[in-house]
Amino acid sequence: MNREVPITEKHPIVSAESFRAGMRKLVAAVTIVSTDGVSGPAGFTATAVTSVSVDPPTLLVCVNTEGSIHATIVENGRFCVNLLSDDQTELSNIFSGSTDLAPADRFVAGEWDNVPGYAPRLLTSCASFQCAVSKTLDVATHLVVFGEVLDVNVADEEATGLLYMDRGYRKIGDPA
Repeated sequence: MNREVPITEKHPIVSAESFRAGMRKLVAAVTIVSTDGVSGPAGFTATAVTSVSVDPPTLLVCVNTEGSIHATIVENGRFCVNLLSDDQTELSNIFSGSTDLAPADRFVAGEWDNVPGYAPRLLTSCASFQCAVSKTLDVATHLVVFGEVLDVNVADEEATGLLYMDRGYRKIGDPA
């Protein structure tokens, strides 16, 4: 059963600063979410990605609605979650918007596979998940995009994923 409860009934409102401070302690995998189709190519760095279900295989991505990429993903109907390896911090920075490159121009960095009908797949990622948009949900400042997984590629069984915590990249085994 889905029921929306007004926030004041759930708990007192937490300050944005307090929430951000707590969330900085959450260790997250670093991904590049890519898309291509009728609205063109786009990609961005994301840590708000998680699995939802194995049957059918589904994951979700949270996309800030301040930019235009959320609309591009929905219009294209396809996206790929590319799990970065711990040596891909530069690529993560490029797709995070830390450069002057437009979202479509970020693909000059990295090796990408462009198969018609699918989103660009980073050939050197630890793993990639090709998805079809199955549902979207507007929540506050973000669009939650659910994707049914169409294909999974594990490029390197030995690769270790790139992590993000406390405003910085981490590797498995790094001291906190």
